[in-house]
Amino acid sequence: MTGPDSPSLLAERVDAEHLAAAYGAASPAVREAAGVEVQRIGGAVVAIAARLDVLSFNRAVGLGMAEPATESAIDEITSAYRAAGAPRFFIKVSPAARPAGIPDWLAARGFAHHTNWMKLGRDGSPRSQAATRPPIIRIRTERARGW
Repeated sequence: MTGPDSPSLLAERVDAEHLAAAYGAASPAVREAAGVEVQRIGGAVVAIAARLDVLSFNRAVGLGMAEPATESAIDEITSAYRAAGAPRFFIKVSPAARPAGIPDWLAARGFAHHTNWMKLGRDGSPRSQAATRPPIIRIRTERARGW
């Protein structure tokens, strides 16, 4: 499901807006020390911490979710990180992002797949209780090495 109320789109929106709010809440001292700023480009939240060489602090989230991505948006995001002086960054692409060719556009610009991020979710119904009770066994000193 990839409509405006799809779980994938909602999860990406929450992730992007949480990231923007967290960066926006940084104190002036932290903003200055870490080079923190947030931009919105092509429907993506572009979180920059230019003085931190940590990928998770320099990432764009939500590209191709609220609106179809464009190659010019990728170029603009790349330019924003370069202008800020970020040593490295990544653009997070959801499997539900549109159009499907975003990974090819990124590869053509020298980006490489780095890792997968996973979001787990469930509905709000009460969870079921396990029907089993696992045994609790005391492990004595003579068996401790096996554990």
